[in-house]
Amino acid sequence: MRWMMWRAKSARPKLAAAEVSWERDAKARKEEEAAALAEAEAVAAAAAAEAAAERAARYRAAVAASLPPEPDADVGGAVSCRFTLPTGSTTRRRFAATDPLEAVFDYVRSVGGAGEGER
Repeated sequence: MRWMMWRAKSARPKLAAAEVSWERDAKARKEEEAAALAEAEAVAAAAAAEAAAERAARYRAAVAASLPPEPDADVGGAVSCRFTLPTGSTTRRRFAATDPLEAVFDYVRSVGGAGEGER
């Protein structure tokens, strides 16, 4: 009987140490998994942002290609416009009096004043 009590007492510290070690390993695994998940999410977010930037650049280039030619300054009926963009920069362009108003909006979109689908 004493032998069993001694064995139980001597096994307790070993079991406690094993439990602490297992808990520490489990915590480390959870931290590693969380770090890997955060890294994967960051990579996915960066890829999505890059794809959105490429899409916006293609959209702006397509809109710029569809603009009517800018008339010379000495041509009668030319309207000079100045635009302040969301970035704070300003830009100027002339339009013919016969150009549709949509051409003005397309110009603003082409220089970054609005994104794809924004009106």
